[in-house]
Amino acid sequence: MARLFAIVAAVSVLTLPTFVCADKTVRDRNGSLVKTWHDRNGSIDVRDRNGSLKETRTYRNGSVDIRDRNGTLIGTEKYDRSRH
Repeated sequence: MARLFAIVAAVSVLTLPTFVCADKTVRDRNGSLVKTWHDRNGSIDVRDRNGSLKETRTYRNGSVDIRDRNGTLIGTEKYDRSRH
């Protein structure tokens, strides 16, 4: 029984990053695509329904830098990893 628990725990730990870093989509009530998030090496690209880049979010030391499609900083958010 302990061996089974250890195997399940190991598989869970190894597959967790796959679910956490998976691409995400937002759809309206009719099912039309509104936004997509794509994670690439600690930076997340947010794109509109046409695939155009809207903003890039980069995680750094407990905060998130938000930049527009031209790379201009438009905001910073605090991020607490213990809550996510």
